[in-house]
Amino acid sequence: MTSLIVAGALFFIGGALRLTRVFPDNAALTLNQYVVRVALPALILIRIPELKWQADLWVPVASAWLMLLAGWLLGLQLGTYLKLTQARRLTLALMLALGNTSFIAIPLLTLFSRPDAIPIALLYDQLGSFLGLAVLGSVLAQRDGQTPSIGQKLRAIVFFPPLIALLFATLCGRYTWVQQWFPALEPIAASLVPVVMVALGAQFSWQMGKTDRIIVTTALTIKMLILPALLTMLFLLTGQHGLTAQVSILEAAMPPMMSAAALASTYHLDEKLASRLVALGIAVSFITIPLWSSWLNLMFAHR
Repeated sequence: MTSLIVAGALFFIGGALRLTRVFPDNAALTLNQYVVRVALPALILIRIPELKWQADLWVPVASAWLMLLAGWLLGLQLGTYLKLTQARRLTLALMLALGNTSFIAIPLLTLFSRPDAIPIALLYDQLGSFLGLAVLGSVLAQRDGQTPSIGQKLRAIVFFPPLIALLFATLCGRYTWVQQWFPALEPIAASLVPVVMVALGAQFSWQMGKTDRIIVTTALTIKMLILPALLTMLFLLTGQHGLTAQVSILEAAMPPMMSAAALASTYHLDEKLASRLVALGIAVSFITIPLWSSWLNLMFAHR
């Protein structure tokens, strides 16, 4: 839990640096560019080769992609229903599609689940959230281009740094000549969360109108309650009652992903909405995740 306290402190430091004019107006965008193009690829290069294949691998991975697709579609539908701009619709879709399934999830699962839940969570995170982040980031990268050229759109996708890192780590990450570079990448990868939290604090605003309060409340309800409830129903209908199912549900209930907020800022979506969803989602998760864990333990104990 110490890491969560430090993250909260960094968030408020980012806000203080903005309010005191130490940071320029575009500081958050610059920090987010570093995250997407440097820190996130380093983290992917290190973590993907550590992946341990298991017989029931498909459960957390399929769950992650199902939640990603459902979150993306529900975010677009919510934005359409509320008559939001295209940028805000895509922000909602991105933040509902991707959950904070590592940095927030691992400490919370350590507290509220069994030790053997962590490898399952890593599968959900690495083959689900990480890969989904790379794919959706590529989609946003080609959208951000101001030209209809198919060639430029393809280049934006192919040269998206996290996707390049993911492909390289998958194909070459287990070779010794690659792994010898991992210690040098560790401090770069470790900078991701601190930089993201400072950037989020620098672009966060507590002032919300009635419309924004409705958007944030509805989005977090969908992300942290409705989507995991739908996954729970699916598992009950298909007879999945083990630890793998429980961890997948808890991962689905995690708040929106910090790196997704960095993407929203990098590709000129609604960065304020994204940062609000991340910050408030993390705060709410300290209430909802223990409740989800207790309810799942009670429900699955009788099966």
